[in-house]
Amino acid sequence: PSGRLDGTTPFWNAAPTEDNYDVAFIGRLLDRLEADYCIDESRVFSLGMSNGAQMSSLLACAMPERIRAIGPIAGEEYLEPCDGAPVPIIAFHGTDDFVPIAVMENLMHQVIAAGTPARLLRFRKAGHGLSGTSPAELARGYEVYGVQEQVMWFRTYLGE
Repeated sequence: PSGRLDGTTPFWNAAPTEDNYDVAFIGRLLDRLEADYCIDESRVFSLGMSNGAQMSSLLACAMPERIRAIGPIAGEEYLEPCDGAPVPIIAFHGTDDFVPIAVMENLMHQVIAAGTPARLLRFRKAGHGLSGTSPAELARGYEVYGVQEQVMWFRTYLGE
């Protein structure tokens, strides 16, 4: 992230502006990685938490030809209008997040109604970033709904 909140805390410019420097940076980063490494360009996903989740949402909207699917945690946003085909979304949100779960449910209903393959996974009693849950409960949640769920979701969009 190139922005600074309060002068020290990095953040992504996740606003859908025409000349968004963070979107341009990620585009250049993908160009470089694809040029220098053996990258399967059909398997580029974006995951992020909070402001990073908002950035993932923006990337899906701004670069649908490069981002195959996104997995936002505690911060998915529905940005419109988007260019290109809808990018699949698997979102994660805690029921005790300061962003009310109803806000996320409404956003997910909007993206589904717009034709985007999407799913919202709720973490009971988890706060922002899925915090506030006991380590054992969170580990069970991640085991059942987190990493494994993300891998399976993304594989769906790889044709595996």
